[in-house]
Amino acid sequence: MAVIKILPEDLINKIAAGEVVERPASVVKELLDNAFDARATHITVEIEEGGKSKIVVIDDGSGMDKDDALMAFKPHATSKLSSEEDLFKISKFGFRGEALSSIAAVSKCTLKTRKNDQNIGILVKIEGGDLVENTETGAPFGTSITVEDLFYNTPARKEFLKQTQSEYRAILDIVEAHALANPQVALTLINDGKIIYNFPKDDELEDRARVILGKDTYQNLIGIFYEHPHLEIFGFIGKPEIASERAKNQFIFVNKRKINDKSIHAVIKNSYSTLLPKNLQPQYIIMIQVQPNIVDVNVHPRKEEVKFSNASLINEGVSQAVKKALERSNLTPGAKNESMANPNGDFGTMPRPFGQTTPARPFGTGPLPPFGAPKPPFNNPFANPPRSPFGQPNGTPGGFSGNPFAPNPARPNPPTPVNKPIGLFNDKPWEDDTENDLDDMDLDDKPKPTIPNKKRSFFIIKDLYIVKETETGMVLYDQHAVHERINYEKLLALYEKGKNSGNTQKLLTPVIIELSAKDYSIMQENIEELNKTGFEIENFGNTTIKILEVPAIFANSDIKKLIHEFIADLESDNKVKDVDSENHKALTYLACRSSYKANDKIPDEEIEILLNKLETAQIKYTCPHGRPVKIELTFEELEKMFKRTGF
Repeated sequence: MAVIKILPEDLINKIAAGEVVERPASVVKELLDNAFDARATHITVEIEEGGKSKIVVIDDGSGMDKDDALMAFKPHATSKLSSEEDLFKISKFGFRGEALSSIAAVSKCTLKTRKNDQNIGILVKIEGGDLVENTETGAPFGTSITVEDLFYNTPARKEFLKQTQSEYRAILDIVEAHALANPQVALTLINDGKIIYNFPKDDELEDRARVILGKDTYQNLIGIFYEHPHLEIFGFIGKPEIASERAKNQFIFVNKRKINDKSIHAVIKNSYSTLLPKNLQPQYIIMIQVQPNIVDVNVHPRKEEVKFSNASLINEGVSQAVKKALERSNLTPGAKNESMANPNGDFGTMPRPFGQTTPARPFGTGPLPPFGAPKPPFNNPFANPPRSPFGQPNGTPGGFSGNPFAPNPARPNPPTPVNKPIGLFNDKPWEDDTENDLDDMDLDDKPKPTIPNKKRSFFIIKDLYIVKETETGMVLYDQHAVHERINYEKLLALYEKGKNSGNTQKLLTPVIIELSAKDYSIMQENIEELNKTGFEIENFGNTTIKILEVPAIFANSDIKKLIHEFIADLESDNKVKDVDSENHKALTYLACRSSYKANDKIPDEEIEILLNKLETAQIKYTCPHGRPVKIELTFEELEKMFKRTGF
């Protein structure tokens, strides 16, 4: 009996679907690619339950006739390739030819389409790969595709889908990327009946960046531009002050296709040089325009990576674009973006940090001129004399010294920030409030710490580890973990006792934070938990929140920064183990953000208070993430290590 056999067609289609349709966001990407390829000017995406129950994509593109509507669902069917040579000069998005076939194999799919020159439309309905209906119908020009009950016939794969909000945010990533890459196309996103985005036709890149990234990020972007006979690069990079610990708001586009490229990302990061610590990631929107024949977009099953025939040309261009943008900019934290404007640029009444509209030609529909051909003159919006953070001399007006952190005589010096840790001394850093802090923790029945009037009983290693002698040996403490444990228990007590405990503080001026759609979604998932910990947060329209009250330990904090960091922690959560409770992830992250970090220099008297407070904590062995707070070495263990015993 033969062992090797040909698989049934329905099983082949389901296997193929697994390569293309990983989750609802994959469906949205493929359908959007097709809509843009159809030269649509208006596209609407509507989803329900994070796309798990329903996805609808409607466009006003070229549409299809009856024959094409049926053929589109066949495996390997496409209108975008006709010969082998076409593989090496791809200028379309949805070129592979298996998207609709794969989607229809694992869902209930309905297609309505009508060509501009026809009076009647076509309806095709396919369920699990089987044709259910094929009739004429009334329909507007263009195409509408509805995908329902994704993976209904492959329950094992359906179980791998994430929670609704996670799937929704993955779709947000796809829609935002397409919106940034194609600002000339109107794009609407509707989630569970609510309009999330409604971008108009013929928009500008910076208009969409402001909406997608959020106001706080947008105001700290720097325009970039680089031109070469074979290459154009433009877009925006974030100032160092908005760099984050996670890879957030990082967009790389090649010929309007969003890609993942570790090499280009490394070039961008390295171009910041010493302006960024190693652990922080820059934010950026990088648009790369090259001839189709020098980029291979056929190297990844989901078209998420590309290969360049001359990668060094791309990397050098990106590096130059980023470095020159940083050189010309005032990178002092808090400084407003200075105009890099074309004097004739006109933005109406809305101030824009980039000075003028983005280059028009890269968004045009015509191809780049042949390599080597003379290029038309281009008005470089960034032609101002450079200001160099890398130490190059320059004679920029205004006395900029070349050092981004040196005083600028053209501006008053900003007030020196107070590097004050939060959670130890409230608003009076010169007072010892040990007793009050312990009262807040409901530890009155336990011994109160005292600070002996003698030489300190500990020393510090690398501004991170505290070493203290004991009667039986020595104890090593992690200063961050110690402070984190103490602050966590303060927040936990507040959470359990409620705001009536008196450990919250009303803000004299409410803090208004305009978030991106993704960050707003994360906040909505956690706003109830935050309000239980002593915050008072209200929705303030669209993706904006208003903060009226905070826990007392955050009274002197930068609330905007705290919220952005809190959201970043939640988004990049790697299933942190919370040893105290499965339900207090928010408390864990808040405690972390309110605590001393590595390299923070702590006054001796505060270290004494921290160590004494730790001994009265409910749990004094681990931080809320489960990491050790302290490690003890006995004299006996030390003597064994030095081989002073056993002889």
